[in-house]
Amino acid sequence: LMSHRELNLLRAFDKMWHEGLTYRLLDCNLQLPKQTAVLLNSFLNQREIAVRVGSSTSTRFTPEAGVPQGSAFSNLLFLIYISDIYYPPRGEGQVSQFADDLCYWASSKNPLYAGKKLQRSINEIKELANMWRVKINPSKTQCVLFSKHPCKNKNETINLKLYGEHPQSYIRPLFEYAMPAWCNVGVPPVKLLISVNNVQSF
Repeated sequence: LMSHRELNLLRAFDKMWHEGLTYRLLDCNLQLPKQTAVLLNSFLNQREIAVRVGSSTSTRFTPEAGVPQGSAFSNLLFLIYISDIYYPPRGEGQVSQFADDLCYWASSKNPLYAGKKLQRSINEIKELANMWRVKINPSKTQCVLFSKHPCKNKNETINLKLYGEHPQSYIRPLFEYAMPAWCNVGVPPVKLLISVNNVQSF
C-alpha cells in the first residue's frame, strides 16, 4: 500500500521573502555566477508597483515580498528560494515538486506506518516553511491511499495533521493511469483503467 500527501504553498509567489531570497542567491552551495546573482537581486530590489482600480491609481511603492507572476524569472527564483526543501531519508519516503505544489509519498503494508512516515515529512516541511516565511495551504492539501487490491473498508483513512487540521483523505484501489508506473503500458490497458476509475465509488 502506498500513501501520498499533496501539499500546496499558500500564495507562494506573492509571499516570497526578498531578504531570504537574496540570502539564497548568495548561497555558495548553489554556485550561481556573481553576475547572475546581481541581476536577479536587482530584479527584486529595484522594482516599484502601483495598484489601479478603475481610473484611480495608488502611489508607487517598493514591495518587500513577492515576485511578479508570469515573469520568466519568477519560477526560477521560487525554485532557488525553496532549493533546500526537505527530502525524506531512504526508507522514509520520497518527494516530487512542480512549482509551488509538493507531493510526499511513503509505502508500507500497514497504512498506519505509512501515515507515520508522512507525518514526519509534514512536520519537517512545516518547520522549513516557517523559517522561510511561507505557509502550506491546508484547504488544498489532500491525502490519498493507493492499493493494488480492492479496499475492504472504503472509510479507512490515516490520521495526518497540518496546522491542527486533518486534510481530506481518499482511498483508491488502483494506481492512477497517468503515473510513471504506467508509462510503458499500451493504450488498451490504459483505457481499461480509465473505465474502471470512472465507475469506482471513492
